[in-house]
This record gives sequence, C-alpha cells and structure tokens, in this order.
Amino acid sequence: MKTGSQYSGRVRLRTCGLLIQNESILLVKQNVPTMNEPVWIPPGGGVELGESLDETLAREVFEETRLQISDVRLRYIHEFIQPPFHAVEFYYIVNQFNGRLKTGSDPERQKENQDILDALFAPYKYLSGWNVHPRFLIEEIKNQRLENHGITRFRTVRNTT
Repeated sequence: MKTGSQYSGRVRLRTCGLLIQNESILLVKQNVPTMNEPVWIPPGGGVELGESLDETLAREVFEETRLQISDVRLRYIHEFIQPPFHAVEFYYIVNQFNGRLKTGSDPERQKENQDILDALFAPYKYLSGWNVHPRFLIEEIKNQRLENHGITRFRTVRNTT
C-alpha cells in the first residue's frame, strides 16, 4: 500500500463504467494505491473540478480502454474507506459503447511508469478466481443483479492496523 499517494488524506470522487458483453465485464488491470499487487477493476477515475460525473466517466473509460461510451445509468454508489484513503465511487451501467478495445494509459503518468497494465472483457465464470475489486461486484454478477434497475449502495471499510 502506498501511504504517500496523492490520493491519501482526502475524500476522492470517482466514476466507474460497467461495460457488459456476452456474459463478460470490461476490467482494467491496474496498480492502485490501496493494494500491494495489481487488481482488476472496472475502468474509471477521479472527477476533476468543473467536470460532471458523466463527463468524467466518458473521459476515464476512453483513457483506459480507448472505447467511447454513451447511454449510461447509475447503478451503484460505493463508499471505500481504508485510512488514509477515502473514496466515493459512482458505478454506471454503460448501455452503448463503440471503438476497438485497447489498453490505454494514465495521462498523468510517464510511459515507463504506467499504473494501467491491461484491459479486457473478463468472462463472468472466471471472476471469482481473479483479484477483482470492489468485491461486491462478484456477488452482484453471481446473483444476476448487476443489470437490475435502481441504485444500490455498498460500503467497504478496511482497517489498516
């Protein structure tokens, strides 16, 4: 865990896209400040000042996967607390996307120091054996609730001591 991260010591707003295709979900393999090893997560990232949640979502998905998205709806709100990190994440079902999937990059990082390692559509049947975060997504997929309507709230609290 990277305690000296630019994301520590403040609340961070994030948007994340849930892109579903043929019983698979789009995931990005990425180094994250709260884990010591890379994890698979839905594409997404931090909201910039003056940017709407929808604009953030489109920008982040494109940066990480080179896919263009449209027709989104809010599905989950996830609060993640692991001192010194705290994030509120908005997960959107993405109903339409186009382009050719390609592993993107974080424009804030140099080419040789990228956190984004891979992007792919991961078949549902393999996810329980992968290091997928947030973990609630595995249960939602397994119980066929991912594409339900309505907004569900989850909270993950990890104690670092």
